[in-house]
Amino acid sequence: MSRIELRRFGFRRLGRPGLFGAIFGIVLLSLVVSQAVAAGLLALIRPPPPAAMSLSRVAIEIAAGARRGRLDQHLAERPPRGDPSPAARYAARWLADRLGVRPEDIRVETARMQRGRIILVDVGSEQGGPPRLEPTLVGEFRVAIREPDGRWRSWSPRGEEVFGRVEQRFIVLFLVGALIMLPVALLLSRALARPFAQLADAADRLGRDPSYPVAPIRGPPEAERAGRALIDMARRLEAHVADRMQMVGALAHDLRTPLTRLAFRAEGLPEPQRREFAADIAEMEGMIGDTLALVRGVARVGPRVRLELVSLVERIAEDLSLTGREVTVEGSGPLVIEGDPSALRRLLTNLIENALTYGGSAEVRARREGAAAVVDVLDRGPGLSEPDLARAFEPFFRAEPSRSRHTGGMGLGLSYARMAAEAHGGTITLLNRAGGGLCARVRLPLARDAPSLEQPAGQPRTSATSTADQSAA
Repeated sequence: MSRIELRRFGFRRLGRPGLFGAIFGIVLLSLVVSQAVAAGLLALIRPPPPAAMSLSRVAIEIAAGARRGRLDQHLAERPPRGDPSPAARYAARWLADRLGVRPEDIRVETARMQRGRIILVDVGSEQGGPPRLEPTLVGEFRVAIREPDGRWRSWSPRGEEVFGRVEQRFIVLFLVGALIMLPVALLLSRALARPFAQLADAADRLGRDPSYPVAPIRGPPEAERAGRALIDMARRLEAHVADRMQMVGALAHDLRTPLTRLAFRAEGLPEPQRREFAADIAEMEGMIGDTLALVRGVARVGPRVRLELVSLVERIAEDLSLTGREVTVEGSGPLVIEGDPSALRRLLTNLIENALTYGGSAEVRARREGAAAVVDVLDRGPGLSEPDLARAFEPFFRAEPSRSRHTGGMGLGLSYARMAAEAHGGTITLLNRAGGGLCARVRLPLARDAPSLEQPAGQPRTSATSTADQSAA
């Protein structure tokens, strides 16, 4: 078979089959092993020969009526199904004559192995005489005799001990074969699933940390190819973001040269015009400075370390409270995440300062939801309209139309916050609160081995005497 035909069936190269080949091999091996086990056990444990009982012994058992003999008996209202075979008719006549009943009051059903014939068995002779042959019933049979009240009493061979029948032994053999094959199938399935678990783990870690070094995946060719594609994608994304940031940074840096020339030329203008030119140039300088700060902040997202999010929020609130502004923190921990402390600190500081600027006070709530840490930054400011909510994360967008730095900066804080959250595998959303105000919700993935049980909520830390209300959108 050619290499192309082998690839069509999932076999990439010798020693390392494709995914289809591996699954097909596991199924084929399972079938072969199970059949081999069943065949071996059947060869070692042969079924017992069919039971045989002479007609004279059957007559003795019926005449004695013993409950502990070789025959079971029970009563029935209807007669048993008739057996038209010659063996059954002969046995019925023989037993009727021996038991002294009318032939029409006795019926015999023979097993299929009788094949309609009476089997003669040598039951032994006395004092070396000629063989004594007696008609014998082999296997399952039933003898029914009509009682005086019209009911039918039937006799059949007593059942053997538990697991004595062939059918029951077959069930036991197949169960034993399945138990023997189960560890083999478990080991092979685990070996097949391991590379895909590694691939899922690498994708999850890459989503949390774009700079995470993805190790090569070893396993079926499909898993290795997916691993290489994931590594290449991570490198291309990192290079793309770096190129974009470098381009924006270079552009912002180069804009300062013409602005410097404009500032020198404005010195020769009359005083009213010079002040207007100076204000515009200062505003552009501020925009360029904010852009460079944004580029440097995104490009410099440092290595991840384990940190406790509630403690980070409390330290930010303490620093802001030193300026006399009101910040309340409520959190239940521990909320252990993996992230860059400086980037996360700047993210949360931007959101809290926005709440202080537009609402006068800020309330921060941290909690756990499943495998994520959620931080809500709440205020009672004017909120945002629905169109502004959709555009709030755009660079340089501000709901307040002026670009005065005294009314909230240049509109890059939320852009940086979103980039920082996404760089940590999280999200950030804005929601209008019932009763007025805004809720900025940050969702970050918890560390993989973070404690699963939440500790009791700590007491809220407040930098002023009042506390914000407890209702968030």
